[in-house]
Amino acid sequence: MADASFCEVTVYLKGVWLSDFRNFQELSLSIQRRIVLFQGSNAQGKSNLLEGIYYLFCLSSPRTNHPEEMIRHGAGSFTIRAKVEDGQGERELAVHLKPEGRWVWMSGRRVNQPAKEWGRFAAVIFSPEDLSLVSEGDEVRRRFLDQCAVRANPGYRRELARFRRILLQRNRLLRLGKGDQLSQWNSQLAQTWKKICRERLGILIQLNQEIPPLLATVGGAMAVRFAYQPSLLPLEEFLCADLEVRLGERRGEEVRAGCSLYGPHRDRVLIEIGGHNARRFTSRGEKRLLAVSWRLFEAYHLRRILGEFPLMLLDDLFSELDEERRQKVASILREGGQSLITCSDLASIGPLFPEAEVFLIRSGRAQRLGES
Repeated sequence: MADASFCEVTVYLKGVWLSDFRNFQELSLSIQRRIVLFQGSNAQGKSNLLEGIYYLFCLSSPRTNHPEEMIRHGAGSFTIRAKVEDGQGERELAVHLKPEGRWVWMSGRRVNQPAKEWGRFAAVIFSPEDLSLVSEGDEVRRRFLDQCAVRANPGYRRELARFRRILLQRNRLLRLGKGDQLSQWNSQLAQTWKKICRERLGILIQLNQEIPPLLATVGGAMAVRFAYQPSLLPLEEFLCADLEVRLGERRGEEVRAGCSLYGPHRDRVLIEIGGHNARRFTSRGEKRLLAVSWRLFEAYHLRRILGEFPLMLLDDLFSELDEERRQKVASILREGGQSLITCSDLASIGPLFPEAEVFLIRSGRAQRLGES
């Protein structure tokens, strides 16, 4: 899947500075190489560092929907800055967050609409929690499909926001038992539901095409298949049905429940291995390989859209892979863009990347190995 053009890194992280973020009172790093290893024991700050970099690049956290939780205990705000180099030269990105709001700057200029200007600064993060893509429910899979779809079609973000407003209004009426007032909201839900379904199906088709060869590349010989199952009807029937009528037929059921039982928030994203439910019939190692493949798919997806490989932030990626699969994953990363990788055992990971820059993370501080 990788090709030689990925060796030309268009966006390159050259330095990062964190203040009052998680367990970091203040941290400053100068980064000089394309592969960077962060070694340290558990609970020293390795994952927090990757989260901070991801938050600056993507303006969201992979671990919480409440960014104020990332403010260091006892502090009133956090700041993250980074120096990046791209085809237009060096830039400084910065984000400052307080409980009451967030401010974003690029090279000293306040950015009022970061969704428009921040799109090229892409990052993909892998963490052990990504096993939930396989082992847990449909919500995390729907979120993954939506994230990929927004990257390919930024206008899709508006459709998701529209759906959330519709859902809020429907649920309010259903809680009050006012099912007779659902008609206009059913009409709007029917329209936006089909649009969301088609966007998700577009990503799912790509997953079915690209995950199997990615799995084979990293040593996972599994016959994997992804399927989408709308919550109201089988997929083929759903796509051509009059959803407004079908939703009306379920009005009594939803009134009794007091909430919206049908919609894109209840659709299922199924993963099958050899025709069996992947959640129940895969080992932990197979789940990890699937999760790694999902993130590699995301990286290639972003590369197609942006024309460059995203920054890879890989938290404890190699810990449960055998030596052969470690070598295969490392080979993919070496052919890609810039990768920042955490590990607790440098002796087993370091030889995979002899060219890497290595930092020791301990108690919220970082030291470049080789420096006193």
